[in-house]
Amino acid sequence: MTSIPKRTKSFRWITNIEQVTLRNLKESIIAIYKTPVLENNGAILNFMSGGGKYFPQTDMEFCNMLQLFVKKNHLEFTVNTETSSPFSDWTFAKMCRQYNIGEIDDPSLNAFPI
Repeated sequence: MTSIPKRTKSFRWITNIEQVTLRNLKESIIAIYKTPVLENNGAILNFMSGGGKYFPQTDMEFCNMLQLFVKKNHLEFTVNTETSSPFSDWTFAKMCRQYNIGEIDDPSLNAFPI
């Protein structure tokens, strides 16, 4: 599984696909990537696998999606994290924390070379 927005190395996630919840996955991602946005219950997880996009909103839909992945032998998937915050609520510093860019002394775009 790969978690976006971090786009870091994937990790193996072993679970019971008949009983897993979206919260279980969020907790696993938080533990591995230290992603603070997932601690907010408003964060939404979207999935990509085998060329398809999936948007489960309930635990039942999530379990059904995972069972479909297994049936199609799509054993790898990508998770895209979306926040419920409107764009206007984000500051540059908050965005840096979200994407784990790190602490920088110059919180402007000049700190990032093109």
